[in-house]
Amino acid sequence: MMPLNPSQRSAAAAAVHALTSRRPFLLIGPAGTGKTTTAVAIIDTLNAINLRVAATAPTHAAAKVLARKLKAAGLELGFCGTIHSLLGLSPSSDDAVRRLRRTGENKASGFDVVVLDEASMVGRELQAEIDELAPLAVLYLGDSAQLPPVMEANAPVFSSGIDMAELREIVRQGNGNPIIEAASDIRAQMPLGTFDYGWATASHDEKKGIFCPPGAEAVNLLREAFTPYWALDPDAARVLAFTNRRVAQYNRLIRTWLYGETETPFVPDERVVCRRPIVRWQSNLSGKVVRETLFHTLEETTVASIKRTMHIFNFPPQPDERAENGEHWQAIEGWEIEMPVWAVWLHNEAFGPVLTLMPVDPGHVRQIDARLISEARLNRRRWGHRYGFLEKIADLRSPYAMTVHCSQGATFDRVFIDFADLAAAKGAPLFRQRLAYTAITRPADAALLLHPTQDSDCLLAAALAAQFTTPGDDEEPLDLDGLPLLPPSEAEKNLRAKIDALLRRQNFLTLWEREFLASLAKRRNVTQKQGVIIKRIAAREGIL
Repeated sequence: MMPLNPSQRSAAAAAVHALTSRRPFLLIGPAGTGKTTTAVAIIDTLNAINLRVAATAPTHAAAKVLARKLKAAGLELGFCGTIHSLLGLSPSSDDAVRRLRRTGENKASGFDVVVLDEASMVGRELQAEIDELAPLAVLYLGDSAQLPPVMEANAPVFSSGIDMAELREIVRQGNGNPIIEAASDIRAQMPLGTFDYGWATASHDEKKGIFCPPGAEAVNLLREAFTPYWALDPDAARVLAFTNRRVAQYNRLIRTWLYGETETPFVPDERVVCRRPIVRWQSNLSGKVVRETLFHTLEETTVASIKRTMHIFNFPPQPDERAENGEHWQAIEGWEIEMPVWAVWLHNEAFGPVLTLMPVDPGHVRQIDARLISEARLNRRRWGHRYGFLEKIADLRSPYAMTVHCSQGATFDRVFIDFADLAAAKGAPLFRQRLAYTAITRPADAALLLHPTQDSDCLLAAALAAQFTTPGDDEEPLDLDGLPLLPPSEAEKNLRAKIDALLRRQNFLTLWEREFLASLAKRRNVTQKQGVIIKRIAAREGIL
């Protein structure tokens, strides 16, 4: 077990005192200050006094880092995984808005203390579930300077007023690494409401620090980092970007270097990442049907085999009925559709080979999903069928690059940061500060800032620009025209009326708005996001 510095020892003592008194405790500090290392020491002390401890994190990546630390310290706990798995939580599937609900066993009652790493990622809904664990004591580990939960300003635990201690000495990158100075500079700007990129300059020794390689050198360094041997140590290098589009370009570029053009999206023994959970429903010992997660979001694995086939999806009819709240649910007819898919077997150490389905053309999934959403607006039971359909479809991608948001909780030896993509992020200074701070604190040794722009050495830019092909580009759209027509809901009738009224006032609209509304007038369905845009334009023009 790693020795603690004085501030870590003091924080550990305060945490143990609070937790043994059944009170929650918050341990905060900049990234790399050894919060997880301190937590390991706290857990060791709690084990010594026979308290049962569960180690958790909001994501699989963060839980994996925590598990690695515990294993290195020789500690074995009754549970080490995501907080969702511990509490038996998963997103609900009976409404348009996804909410957490308990679909599995709540294992928390078997423990005295729960350790929750990366608390900055815990939003209000999940926090409410954790608060119900009292009198079970919770040790929170977090950094308020990192990105907050999606659609929230801050994680609620940072303003909860519970006992806390702060670590300030950064130890992850080692003394003298310029990454420490860059992170400190970004953090210092946060209270000021200003932000600049003065920290983004080359400062390094032979292997550690911040590097700014030009285009040709950047390509060579990427090729050296991502060889067939990379899969043996995936934490050795990653690429971070702000946008999903840029991430997809890097992944396609690096995959082409490794495998060339292949007939299938992946090949046997190729490493992939699951962008959403892969689950199965089965009966437990008491006969209750529970949801079992086979792969967590952002969990990585390898492909065992893959082949193209056809799969039939069936959606049963729903009767006309009156809900308990008095809402009228219209009858909808049942239907089925045949879709081309990739049948992918994935390696899973715990469950053996796992079969999942991946669309040949993601556009097919969007077509079916749009239909199901339209039906769910008429009969809410269809929401369950919609999420059941989506659970059967795997979202597998190459793992070489990821967004900064997805990288939270993870640590890599070397990180290539697409600085141009990062700098193009829009938003308030605090958001851009947190984005840069989270990115620069992911590497343990070296941060390599990439500038793939067209106005300088454009070798990297040209290589990325060529990665535009989308899987399924040559596929025909599914034929949904033969399915039963849906009667429009009242909400859809209202949106159609707004579209017609706005199109009669084209002189007051921008060119983009006219084209947008004209295209929607020809479509059968309007998505929820498109409906929001229509309502905003209508409100501006005084159309209610």
